[in-house]
Parts: sequence; structure tokens; C-alpha cells
Amino acid sequence: MRRWVTIVAIIVTVASMTCDKDARADMPRLSPDTAGGLVSGATVITVTSLSDAGPGTLRDALSRAGPRVILFGISGYVDLVKDLIIRQPNVTIAGQSAPSPGVILRCAGLQVRTHDVVVEHIGVYPGSSGDPKIDYKRDGISVIGIPGKDKDVRDVVLRNVSAGWATDENMSVAGGASRSVWIEHSLIAEGLRHASHPVSLREKSPTGHSMGLLVGPGSREIAIVGNLFVSNGGRNPATSSGTSVVVHNNGFVNTAAISQVTSARDYSGELTLSYTDNVVRPGGDAACDNYMLRISKKDVPKLAGSQIYAAGNVIQQVRGSKCKLGDIQPEIETFRKTTPPIGIGKWSTIAPTALIDNLKGVAGMRPLDRNPIDRRIVDSIDFGAK
Repeated sequence: MRRWVTIVAIIVTVASMTCDKDARADMPRLSPDTAGGLVSGATVITVTSLSDAGPGTLRDALSRAGPRVILFGISGYVDLVKDLIIRQPNVTIAGQSAPSPGVILRCAGLQVRTHDVVVEHIGVYPGSSGDPKIDYKRDGISVIGIPGKDKDVRDVVLRNVSAGWATDENMSVAGGASRSVWIEHSLIAEGLRHASHPVSLREKSPTGHSMGLLVGPGSREIAIVGNLFVSNGGRNPATSSGTSVVVHNNGFVNTAAISQVTSARDYSGELTLSYTDNVVRPGGDAACDNYMLRISKKDVPKLAGSQIYAAGNVIQQVRGSKCKLGDIQPEIETFRKTTPPIGIGKWSTIAPTALIDNLKGVAGMRPLDRNPIDRRIVDSIDFGAK
């Protein structure tokens, strides 16, 4: 019986996120338009094994062709031998169907390299391999669309997932050809500071290479909405040249560096960014000359023609902190617009005074049935703000 209740719940979730037709007709609005595997003729597959591969495993279910909804008859840790890669389209991973406290992937990451994918209520905590060649690109959850290699990477929803302990980014959208990715109500936390990533091995700063979320060059129509970022050193998130991104109503807690407007070394292009109604509660490692939106001065020429809109963002100073963080770095002002160049569909925006407390109750996998890792992370953000 649980199987069909879960499917109905997922259908309601997808159907309720409709586009708001009010306001400016000329402004692109992003919304999670895919149903994933919830289409006519879909197969329901139940995961019954926590092994890396073989019958009854998540890897086996993801390798199947055709529309499918993946449920879980077990809970616990899946110790991956290598990254779990989704290449077959039209799939929904329904982690909320697992027994308490759910399913967490360890020892490698989850990659999405196809279209029409919905991932809900699972955790990915890869940890360090100890090998710099592996840890150099070890993300938690990544959406990767490489031109000429990955076909049609689009329409991906990451909703109520938990991603942490990665040696590169906890989450990323990269490759140059990914589009229409919606990241909602997720917990993105504790990127590893000094693991085996080459940068962290040589980095002298206290935060090392602890990274939250990267939107890589060429990624288009990316929505980062209502997520909780906790204790990541940087990339909270980082956007790039040639991207279009909405960062709306997120909470950033115990951060060292906040959102970065970056440009890839050999990539130039316009950035279209709306950064609205976010709350930052910086941590003890925050630099006193930091900004909510910042950029390396050498990257400014690569962003010619960019459109950046920022409004409604709030910085909550921690008690005892003497750092005063700014809104937007002066070098970005040349790209600043007075109206948003891109937006999202229907969304109930939470007021700044209540946002982080709200996200503590709704962000991450199975927020009403927290696993011990997520519970500790969420509990850790209870230090006071002025």
C-alpha cells in the first residue's frame, strides 16, 4: 500500500509547482516542469539491496530503460564502489518511500547525465578516497552535460536531498550543456576542508577546499530555491559566465565565503542572475571584507553584457562578530539591474526573520524523520544572531 501512497504524494508535489502567470510577461520564469518517471506506462521498481551493484540495487534500477519510479524496501548506507550515474531518462527516485531513517549513498557520488529526472529524499555523503586523482572531482550530487558526450541533459529536479562531505563541490551543475535544473529544499553542508583534493592539500586557509554548490559555465535556467547551506567554506553558491541562474530564499549559515560570481579560466559569456530574499548568517571564518555577491577583479572583463539583480537579501550578524559584510562588491555594480532579468514561478517566499528557522524544518531528506547526520547538522545552526 505504501507504494501507491508515495506515488500519489509525488504527483501532488509536481502538480502543485505551477508557474505564476502574474507580473512581467517578458521575464523568463523557471519552474520544475518535469514529472520524471511519473508518466504513462511507467514501471515501479523497488530497491531491496544496499549492495553497490547486482539484482535489487539502486544501480540496477537506474540502469533500466523506460519510464520508472524507484521505491525502497530497505534503509541504510549504500557504500558505492564508483559514482552512480543516471543515463536512462524519465526516472523518479522516491527516497521518502524507504523505512526510517532512509537511504544514504557513501564512498562516491551521484551523477545525472540525462533528462527528465526527479531525485527526492536521499542523502549523498561521499567522503574522501584518500587519492587526489579521485578527490579532485568527487562531488556529492552533480548534473553533468558535456557537449558531444552527454545527450540532452535537462529537466532535472533535486528536491529534499542532502549532500555533504564532498571533496570538491557538495553539489554541482556543470559540463557546459546542462539546462533546466531545479534545486529545492535541500541541505547542502560540510564540504570537506582538508581532505585529498589537490587544492585542499596545498591550501593554507582554515576552510581549505570546502565547497557548497557550483553552477559551471554554460549551464542555463538553473533555479536554487529554498535550500539550507551549512558550514561550507565557499561556493555558496558559485555562478559562472555564460549561465542563467535564480538564487532565491536560501539560508546560508556558518559560511566563510558567500555567493561568488566567477568566470572559468578560458570561458567568457554573459551571466544572467537574480539573487533575491536570501539570508546569510556568516560564521567565525568569514572574512571581514566579504560581500554577499563577490567576484575576482580579473574576471570582470569576461562578464561583459551580464545582468545581475539583487534585492531583499539580509545579513544576520552572529553575536560577538565585528565583521560587517557588504551587499554587492563594487566591481559587480556595473552589471546591476533595477528589475530582475529572470525569475521563478509560484513560490511562497519566507520573510528573512523566519527563513532559517523555516528551512531547519523543511530542508534536506526526510525532514520529519532525520537521520543522525542531518539532525546533527541542523542542530548545529542554533547559535544566535543579533
